[in-house]
Amino acid sequence: MSTPQGPQDPQQPGYGYPPAQPGYGYGYPPPQEGYPPQPYLPIPPEEPDWLALAAQQEAAAKRRKRLVIIGSVLGGAALLAGAVFVAANVAQDKDSDTVASPSTSPSSATSSAAPSPSATGGATSSADPAATMRGSDLFAAATLPVNGEKFVRKSTSHETPCWKATENGLGAVVDKNHCTQVMLATYTSGSDSVTVGVMVFPSAADAKAAEAAFKGRITAVGGKSGVPDFCGKVSCAVTHAVHDRFLYSTTAGPNSGSAGDGDSGAIAAGQGIAAYSLSRLIAMD
Repeated sequence: MSTPQGPQDPQQPGYGYPPAQPGYGYGYPPPQEGYPPQPYLPIPPEEPDWLALAAQQEAAAKRRKRLVIIGSVLGGAALLAGAVFVAANVAQDKDSDTVASPSTSPSSATSSAAPSPSATGGATSSADPAATMRGSDLFAAATLPVNGEKFVRKSTSHETPCWKATENGLGAVVDKNHCTQVMLATYTSGSDSVTVGVMVFPSAADAKAAEAAFKGRITAVGGKSGVPDFCGKVSCAVTHAVHDRFLYSTTAGPNSGSAGDGDSGAIAAGQGIAAYSLSRLIAMD
């Protein structure tokens, strides 16, 4: 009589499953190159996934905008229906001269309620959240967990004109496309440092044009405020992307001062701070 065998592990070869790959598992794919980055390798449970948070905030902002549009359409339809009803009653109760008066017509009431072009421009300017914003306002997080490291905000600043915060040709690009200001922050960990800049443009079209012609980088703020002198005269890890009328970019490198464009830690640091910046911009929508 054969000895009964217990249940066998279906993960073993011969049961239709490939051998397990060392270093991966639990649903995580092998690391991939490129930007935007894959989830960090892996993201610790306590570390926020800035890319996921940004995506969630962007979806919520889009839902809010749709609700506002639907409400405006419904409200406009209700006002139009009310105006027609009133006009019909007036036509029955008043003489024709009163009905024809411009002050009582729905079209004149609409035009008188609409703001003038100058008033509209003033309202937009006063409601612009970036009009008086500084680096400390936008980059509110004093510390950020990125790629398993704790990054501490060491400095914030604000520059205008925009070229003052750039180098290697970026200033001419952003000034040509009417950049109005740059909000900056520098974060550093035990291994790497990142300077991030958010450039503000009059329109999304201006920001996209600047991003399409992007070259150079945001100037790294190092050698002061407790930040190592990183990304001096070496190649750095640079990111750049657009959200609405904002062009945000990072310059990252090792604290040792060596080149960052080929350093995996510096690359991940720049991408993580860029993702945090996107989440802050989406929160402004």
